[in-house]
Amino acid sequence: MSQVFTNQVSNSLICESAHAKTIYLISAASYSEWLKTQTATVQTWLKASGFNAKNGEVALLPDFDGGLSGVLVINGASNLYALSKLPLTLPAGVYQLADEIALPV
Repeated sequence: MSQVFTNQVSNSLICESAHAKTIYLISAASYSEWLKTQTATVQTWLKASGFNAKNGEVALLPDFDGGLSGVLVINGASNLYALSKLPLTLPAGVYQLADEIALPV
């Protein structure tokens, strides 16, 4: 099951949702390859917005209608650190990680 987050008052972990916006957590080194797999809309948006793919950088990704389709987060040494500022920066909504991450024990 994917991990899903809601950016509301509780910022709680919730069950998987078909309406969730995807959070892509990738490394700076894999950004170029990831970008090749994205739509022309997303590629153009990231280039036009000056996205640099530096550790900790976050980009809201557009859909074809100008709405929010997902979120790109460039992670460094710690996946959790890269995700830590999202509740403060994302618009209200439900968000789902594209891939599972290993949480520290």
